[in-house]
Amino acid sequence: RVFAVVADEVRSLANRTQLSTQEIQNMISTLQGGTETAAQNMRDSCELVNRAVEQTRNAQSALSRINQEVSAINHMNAQIASASVQQSAVAEDVAINITSIHDSTLKSANGSQQVATASEELAQLADRLTRKVAFFKAG
Repeated sequence: RVFAVVADEVRSLANRTQLSTQEIQNMISTLQGGTETAAQNMRDSCELVNRAVEQTRNAQSALSRINQEVSAINHMNAQIASASVQQSAVAEDVAINITSIHDSTLKSANGSQQVATASEELAQLADRLTRKVAFFKAG
């Protein structure tokens, strides 16, 4: 009878051990699956990080090219500004020269008018002189 009680206890213990072993195996399987999923997620994350690093490098390179182009544009703008200042100075010189030419033209026109008046007076004097000479020849 004592042996039967001990045997029942041993069987009960064996059953509980078997159930516990099964539970442990299930837990291990679940942990392995979770670990594999975590490892895959880490690999995927590493791949995404590598792609992000590559895209960052590409963006940095593009920004560097943009910076160079902006510098070139700034240089061209400075040249354009300098050329504009020079053109403004030339335009001012041209305006001064045109004013000077205009003044000279007015003076020339006045001089021409004076020459015309003097020529007319000279023609009148020549006519009077011709009449006086003719008067003395006739007389």
